[in-house]
Amino acid sequence: MKQLFLERSNPRNQAFVLCLVSLILFVIDGKSTALKPVRQAAGSLVEPIIWLAVLPRRIAEQACLRFSQGLSP
Repeated sequence: MKQLFLERSNPRNQAFVLCLVSLILFVIDGKSTALKPVRQAAGSLVEPIIWLAVLPRRIAEQACLRFSQGLSP
């Protein structure tokens, strides 16, 4: 497996193996609860990033709402 990700390895092979691994993980995740702790941990790690990514949209929505209300406090 280590040789698969060396600089001289074929990028097409790398992409194929990574897609295959992701499909296997999707199937395992869908058919069992074995990956539930991993999914929960990943969700906890990604949640702050998602919150920060959505923040500009929230600010823009609030600004539009304030301007549509005539700038009243």
